[in-house]
Amino acid sequence: MGRLFTFLHSNTFNVIWSAVLGMGIVAVLKPSCKPDECVVKKAPSAEEVTKGPYQIGTKCYKFSTNPVDCSGLDIIEPFRPF
Repeated sequence: MGRLFTFLHSNTFNVIWSAVLGMGIVAVLKPSCKPDECVVKKAPSAEEVTKGPYQIGTKCYKFSTNPVDCSGLDIIEPFRPF
């Protein structure tokens, strides 16, 4: 029991305990997702965008939706479900 008590008060134990505690804190605080998957990228609905004017700086803007045909040469990205 005396050797264990001496080891618990030694600098070697302090270094080992600090390393174990540090790795535990990192494991708890580290995000579990990849950087591209952590941020949810979701566009607002068309109704929300067109509901009224928006002020950006000193100017006001009103957005509207205009459906257009695709030319076939455009890059179309599929929507991924969340």
